[in-house]
Amino acid sequence: MAHSEEDVSLGLLTLALNAGSSRKAAKNLSVQGYSITEGTLRYWREKYPERYHEIQSTKLKEIENLIIASGYESVIKADELEKEALALEMSRTRGKKIPDAARTAKNAAEVKRINLERIAALQGKPTRIIEHRNGDELLAGLARLGLVVDSTATEEPIAQIPAATEVNEPSDE
Repeated sequence: MAHSEEDVSLGLLTLALNAGSSRKAAKNLSVQGYSITEGTLRYWREKYPERYHEIQSTKLKEIENLIIASGYESVIKADELEKEALALEMSRTRGKKIPDAARTAKNAAEVKRINLERIAALQGKPTRIIEHRNGDELLAGLARLGLVVDSTATEEPIAQIPAATEVNEPSDE
């Protein structure tokens, strides 16, 4: 089947918007009523690499937005699954002795930690706290808060370590 230049442009754009997946691009095009096969899309990408890369670079923001939207969809699905699993676990354990309560609590805490980290990242808040001050700076900060007790330490000499003695290995006799 002969394809027009518009078909080639649309095919390369759809390919770029689907992160280079010819299978997904062909499926999306089929849904829109276009008959362009996976093989044809791969052929066009190889035949027109400059054109394909130009489309990728000019449509980068749109591609990023699609990836982000897909990521949000995955987060929502995972959230639904997590809620169902937690509800099932809660109903299973309600009023019963939990065989491994510590493990259940640890798993729930990990789910909570991951969700809080995701929310912080989505809100532009830090997800890690990293300290770059040395000991003197930390002590000075504590002193300003009145949390340091003034004391003096004396250095003691290091005790001599006795020389190692030879250890006889047990024999197989």
